[in-house]
Amino acid sequence: MHDFRYQLPRFFSAFALHILRPALPVLLFLSPSTTFAQKPWQLDYRVQAGFENDSNIYESSVAPVSAPVGRLLLQSKAERVSKNVRLLFDYSGALLLYHAHNDEHKLLNDLKGGVTLRANDWLRFFVQGEVTLKNYLNNTADYGTSGGILGATTALSERAALEAGVENGQLDYAASDSLFDYTFWGAFLSLRHRLAQSTVLELTAQRRRLDYLRFAYLHVNSMLVQRAPYAQQENFSALRLTFTMSRKWLLRASVEAQFNRSNSLGYDYDRLRLQALTAWSPARRWLIRAAAMVQTKSYAESTPPIVPPEFDAEREQSNNLILDVSRDLSNELTLLARISYHDNESPIRGVFYRKTVFFTGMELRF
Repeated sequence: MHDFRYQLPRFFSAFALHILRPALPVLLFLSPSTTFAQKPWQLDYRVQAGFENDSNIYESSVAPVSAPVGRLLLQSKAERVSKNVRLLFDYSGALLLYHAHNDEHKLLNDLKGGVTLRANDWLRFFVQGEVTLKNYLNNTADYGTSGGILGATTALSERAALEAGVENGQLDYAASDSLFDYTFWGAFLSLRHRLAQSTVLELTAQRRRLDYLRFAYLHVNSMLVQRAPYAQQENFSALRLTFTMSRKWLLRASVEAQFNRSNSLGYDYDRLRLQALTAWSPARRWLIRAAAMVQTKSYAESTPPIVPPEFDAEREQSNNLILDVSRDLSNELTLLARISYHDNESPIRGVFYRKTVFFTGMELRF
């Protein structure tokens, strides 16, 4: 749940299926020897509007409450490419309005930016940054996340490339600085190999150190738990293998092992996660996309933590299935429909909440 690089909030992970286009996987393997295709500033916009029915708007494991939701999404992207420099900026904003549940009205904003510098035929440097803000209109659960990556990619051969980098980020709740907020430093190493013209295999290793503002918890005996005199710290490690095939259809699958070790009672866990995404066009103007995630998670201690890992249950993605169907009515207008099922872990470890979401809407591109 700590990994901004691999995980997105539930809302944007669901809408990522709409933002994803079949040509995207071509960018997944771009060896340093490839020269940038030059182009001036290119601006793209899209607006999505629609209604959905959420069977569990509060992510409750005890008493789910359903409600219709109005949803509006705006995405804008700007890109400029010169011979040796690529600039990319991406903004996504969403407004969600819940019928008869004003305390759930929210705004979501996600801003990303990146610069890639081509040093020579085999070496590139890149800088990336992202800021996410979630603002509730009628309660005090607002929070923000931010993160940055500095790295380099080098060609090992015509088919293989190595990428390495360091990263930093934080989580900041506006109303509870001492409970959930943390910062992290980390590093990652990725090896990509092109098996064929449209098939890529990638192995990624990652390591992070998380420093919480809250104090750690100590186990005294079976009946008593007390606060430690030092802050909670965690070491997070992950190893992920990803397979991507992009032809007339897209298939992307990954398996990831995660290991979290903490100096606080109740936060040690191991997790194995499987993810898959596919997209294909069964007929002209039609596009079908599907995504699935399944995980197993085990904790080292039987004692539950006194403070949940996070306050917002939407940030935890455990098990879900999403099916998305769209039809282009014109070059600019698309009709959308989606059904998704979620079986995610709640802030109380080992306790899951379930929800089903139906969405219908329109997308305008210009």
